[in-house]
Amino acid sequence: AGFAPLVCRVPVGEGSKSAAQLGAVYDWLAARRAERSEAIIALGGGVVGDLAGYAAATWLRGVPLVQIPTSLLAQVDASIGGKVAINHPQGKNLIGAFYPPLLVLSDPAMLMTLPERQYIEGLAEMVKHGVALDGGYFVRLELSASDLLRREPVALTKAIVESASIKSVVVQIDEREGAHDERIRLNYGHTIGHALEAVAGYGQWLHGEAVAAGMCVAARIGASL
Repeated sequence: AGFAPLVCRVPVGEGSKSAAQLGAVYDWLAARRAERSEAIIALGGGVVGDLAGYAAATWLRGVPLVQIPTSLLAQVDASIGGKVAINHPQGKNLIGAFYPPLLVLSDPAMLMTLPERQYIEGLAEMVKHGVALDGGYFVRLELSASDLLRREPVALTKAIVESASIKSVVVQIDEREGAHDERIRLNYGHTIGHALEAVAGYGQWLHGEAVAAGMCVAARIGASL
Protein backbone atom coordinates (compact mmCIF):
# COMPACT_ATOMS: atom_id res chain seq x y z
CA ALA A 1 0.00 0.00 0.00
CA GLY A 2 3.01 2.26 -0.15
CA PHE A 3 3.68 2.38 3.58
CA ALA A 4 7.10 1.77 5.10
CA PRO A 5 6.38 0.65 8.69
CA LEU A 6 9.11 0.81 11.30
CA VAL A 7 9.07 -2.30 13.49
CA CYS A 8 9.61 -2.31 17.25
CA ARG A 9 9.76 -5.84 18.63
CA VAL A 10 9.13 -6.64 22.30
CA PRO A 11 9.88 -9.85 24.23
CA VAL A 12 7.05 -12.38 24.31
CA GLY A 13 5.00 -12.76 27.49
CA GLU A 14 3.23 -10.87 30.25
CA GLY A 15 6.57 -9.56 31.52
CA SER A 16 6.57 -7.04 28.66
CA LYS A 17 3.62 -5.20 30.22
CA SER A 18 6.04 -3.33 32.46
CA ALA A 19 7.27 0.20 33.07
CA ALA A 20 10.72 -0.85 31.86
CA GLN A 21 9.43 -2.16 28.54
CA LEU A 22 7.16 0.87 28.12
CA GLY A 23 10.22 3.06 28.63
CA ALA A 24 12.04 1.11 25.93
CA VAL A 25 9.15 1.75 23.54
CA TYR A 26 9.27 5.48 24.36
CA ASP A 27 13.02 5.47 23.68
CA TRP A 28 12.39 3.74 20.34
CA LEU A 29 9.74 6.31 19.38
CA ALA A 30 11.96 9.22 20.43
CA ALA A 31 14.92 7.91 18.45
CA ARG A 32 12.72 7.90 15.33
CA ARG A 33 11.17 11.27 16.08
CA ALA A 34 7.68 9.79 15.95
CA GLU A 35 5.09 12.51 15.33
CA ARG A 36 1.46 12.87 16.43
CA SER A 37 0.10 12.14 12.94
CA GLU A 38 1.87 8.76 12.76
CA ALA A 39 -0.07 5.70 13.91
CA ILE A 40 1.08 2.99 16.25
CA ILE A 41 -0.08 -0.41 14.97
CA ALA A 42 -0.29 -3.16 17.60
CA LEU A 43 0.38 -6.45 15.79
CA GLY A 44 0.26 -9.29 18.31
CA GLY A 45 -1.67 -10.70 21.22
CA GLY A 46 -3.14 -9.01 24.26
CA VAL A 47 0.21 -8.07 25.77
CA VAL A 48 1.29 -6.25 22.62
CA GLY A 49 -2.11 -4.59 22.33
CA ASP A 50 -2.03 -3.34 25.90
CA LEU A 51 1.58 -2.14 25.78
CA ALA A 52 1.39 -0.51 22.36
CA GLY A 53 -2.03 0.90 23.21
CA TYR A 54 -0.80 2.59 26.37
CA ALA A 55 2.23 3.93 24.51
CA ALA A 56 -0.11 5.36 21.85
CA ALA A 57 -2.35 6.92 24.50
CA THR A 58 0.55 8.70 26.18
CA TRP A 59 3.13 9.45 23.49
CA LEU A 60 2.75 13.14 22.57
CA ARG A 61 -0.53 13.03 24.56
CA GLY A 62 -2.04 10.58 22.11
CA VAL A 63 -1.31 9.27 18.61
CA PRO A 64 -3.54 7.16 16.31
CA LEU A 65 -3.85 3.50 17.36
CA VAL A 66 -4.69 0.47 15.21
CA GLN A 67 -5.12 -2.98 16.75
CA ILE A 68 -4.35 -6.10 14.67
CA PRO A 69 -4.84 -8.92 17.21
CA THR A 70 -3.19 -12.25 16.40
CA SER A 71 -4.45 -14.36 19.34
CA LEU A 72 -7.98 -15.60 19.98
CA LEU A 73 -8.14 -13.82 23.33
CA ALA A 74 -7.12 -10.54 21.74
CA GLN A 75 -9.55 -10.91 18.82
CA VAL A 76 -12.60 -11.51 21.00
CA ASP A 77 -11.74 -9.34 24.01
CA ALA A 78 -8.47 -7.52 24.58
CA SER A 79 -8.41 -5.47 21.37
CA ILE A 80 -12.02 -4.27 21.79
CA GLY A 81 -13.12 -1.63 24.25
CA GLY A 82 -10.19 0.72 24.55
CA LYS A 83 -8.65 -0.45 27.82
CA VAL A 84 -4.85 -0.27 27.59
CA ALA A 85 -2.45 -0.78 30.47
CA ILE A 86 0.77 -2.06 31.95
CA ASN A 87 1.18 -4.06 35.15
CA HIS A 88 2.56 -2.94 38.50
CA PRO A 89 4.24 -5.26 41.03
CA GLN A 90 1.22 -4.65 43.31
CA GLY A 91 -1.37 -5.63 40.73
CA LYS A 92 -2.31 -6.27 37.12
CA ASN A 93 -3.29 -3.40 34.81
CA LEU A 94 -2.99 -0.79 37.57
CA ILE A 95 -1.41 1.79 35.21
CA GLY A 96 -3.49 2.46 32.13
CA ALA A 97 -5.98 4.49 30.16
CA PHE A 98 -9.20 4.28 28.17
CA TYR A 99 -7.98 4.80 24.60
CA PRO A 100 -10.14 3.33 21.81
CA PRO A 101 -8.36 2.28 18.61
CA LEU A 102 -9.33 3.80 15.28
CA LEU A 103 -9.52 0.31 13.78
CA VAL A 104 -9.50 -3.31 14.92
CA LEU A 105 -8.60 -5.76 12.17
CA SER A 106 -9.02 -9.44 13.09
CA ASP A 107 -8.11 -12.27 10.73
CA PRO A 108 -9.15 -15.71 12.07
CA ALA A 109 -6.64 -17.35 9.70
CA MET A 110 -3.90 -16.14 12.05
CA LEU A 111 -5.27 -18.50 14.70
CA MET A 112 -4.51 -21.63 12.68
CA THR A 113 -0.87 -21.57 13.84
CA LEU A 114 -1.54 -20.41 17.40
CA PRO A 115 -0.14 -22.83 20.02
CA GLU A 116 -2.85 -24.96 21.67
CA ARG A 117 -2.44 -23.45 25.13
CA GLN A 118 -2.81 -19.89 23.81
CA TYR A 119 -5.80 -20.92 21.72
CA ILE A 120 -7.61 -22.56 24.65
CA GLU A 121 -7.14 -19.52 26.89
CA GLY A 122 -8.98 -17.42 24.32
CA LEU A 123 -12.00 -19.70 24.55
CA ALA A 124 -12.26 -18.77 28.25
CA GLU A 125 -13.02 -15.13 27.41
CA MET A 126 -15.65 -16.26 24.90
CA VAL A 127 -17.27 -18.38 27.61
CA LYS A 128 -17.16 -15.33 29.89
CA HIS A 129 -19.15 -13.28 27.39
CA GLY A 130 -21.77 -16.03 27.25
CA VAL A 131 -22.09 -16.63 30.98
CA ALA A 132 -22.01 -12.97 32.00
CA LEU A 133 -23.92 -11.36 29.15
CA ASP A 134 -25.65 -13.68 26.68
CA GLY A 135 -27.00 -17.10 27.66
CA GLY A 136 -27.94 -17.90 24.08
CA TYR A 137 -24.36 -17.38 22.96
CA PHE A 138 -23.16 -19.66 25.77
CA VAL A 139 -25.48 -22.42 24.51
CA ARG A 140 -24.21 -21.96 20.96
CA LEU A 141 -20.63 -22.24 22.19
CA GLU A 142 -21.46 -25.53 23.92
CA LEU A 143 -23.16 -26.90 20.80
CA SER A 144 -20.18 -26.00 18.61
CA ALA A 145 -17.49 -26.91 21.15
CA SER A 146 -16.04 -29.80 19.13
CA ASP A 147 -15.77 -27.61 16.01
CA LEU A 148 -14.18 -24.80 17.99
CA LEU A 149 -11.63 -27.11 19.58
CA ARG A 150 -10.49 -28.32 16.18
CA ARG A 151 -10.54 -24.73 14.83
CA GLU A 152 -13.14 -25.33 12.13
CA PRO A 153 -12.99 -22.03 10.18
CA VAL A 154 -16.71 -21.30 9.75
CA ALA A 155 -17.69 -22.09 13.34
CA LEU A 156 -14.65 -20.21 14.67
CA THR A 157 -15.33 -17.10 12.59
CA LYS A 158 -18.99 -17.01 13.66
CA ALA A 159 -18.06 -17.38 17.33
CA ILE A 160 -15.43 -14.63 17.09
CA VAL A 161 -17.81 -12.20 15.39
CA GLU A 162 -20.55 -12.83 17.95
CA SER A 163 -18.21 -12.55 20.92
CA ALA A 164 -16.68 -9.32 19.63
CA SER A 165 -20.17 -7.94 18.98
CA ILE A 166 -21.30 -8.72 22.53
CA LYS A 167 -18.36 -6.82 24.00
CA SER A 168 -18.60 -3.89 21.60
CA VAL A 169 -22.27 -3.33 22.45
CA VAL A 170 -21.49 -3.24 26.18
CA VAL A 171 -18.59 -0.86 25.66
CA GLN A 172 -20.74 1.53 23.62
CA ILE A 173 -23.29 1.62 26.44
CA ASP A 174 -20.72 2.02 29.21
CA GLU A 175 -17.29 3.00 27.91
CA ARG A 176 -15.61 3.57 31.28
CA GLU A 177 -17.47 1.38 33.77
CA GLY A 178 -19.54 4.39 34.74
CA ALA A 179 -23.08 5.03 35.82
CA HIS A 180 -24.66 2.22 33.80
CA ASP A 181 -22.56 -0.52 35.50
CA GLU A 182 -22.85 -2.60 32.32
CA ARG A 183 -19.16 -2.92 31.63
CA ILE A 184 -18.34 -4.23 35.08
CA ARG A 185 -20.01 -7.49 34.06
CA LEU A 186 -17.11 -8.00 31.63
CA ASN A 187 -14.91 -8.42 34.71
CA TYR A 188 -16.57 -11.75 35.57
CA GLY A 189 -13.80 -14.11 36.69
CA HIS A 190 -11.20 -11.35 36.70
CA THR A 191 -11.10 -10.54 40.43
CA ILE A 192 -9.68 -13.93 41.36
CA GLY A 193 -8.00 -14.26 37.96
CA HIS A 194 -5.90 -11.12 38.33
CA ALA A 195 -4.93 -12.16 41.85
CA LEU A 196 -3.72 -15.54 40.56
CA GLU A 197 -1.63 -13.88 37.87
CA ALA A 198 -0.02 -11.47 40.32
CA VAL A 199 0.64 -13.97 43.12
CA ALA A 200 2.05 -16.64 40.80
CA GLY A 201 4.27 -14.13 38.99
CA TYR A 202 3.15 -12.64 35.69
CA GLY A 203 3.45 -15.17 32.89
CA GLN A 204 3.03 -18.36 34.94
CA TRP A 205 -0.73 -18.35 34.32
CA LEU A 206 -1.96 -17.20 30.94
CA HIS A 207 -4.66 -14.54 31.34
CA GLY A 208 -7.43 -16.74 29.97
CA GLU A 209 -6.41 -19.62 32.23
CA ALA A 210 -6.61 -17.36 35.28
CA VAL A 211 -9.99 -15.98 34.17
CA ALA A 212 -11.31 -19.54 33.70
CA ALA A 213 -10.32 -20.41 37.27
CA GLY A 214 -11.74 -17.10 38.47
CA MET A 215 -15.09 -17.82 36.83
CA CYS A 216 -15.25 -21.20 38.57
CA VAL A 217 -14.52 -19.60 41.95
CA ALA A 218 -17.03 -16.78 41.34
CA ALA A 219 -19.69 -19.31 40.37
CA ARG A 220 -19.11 -21.29 43.57
CA ILE A 221 -19.29 -18.10 45.64
CA GLY A 222 -22.53 -17.21 43.90
CA ALA A 223 -23.97 -20.65 44.55
CA SER A 224 -23.02 -20.47 48.23
CA LEU A 225 -24.81 -17.13 48.54
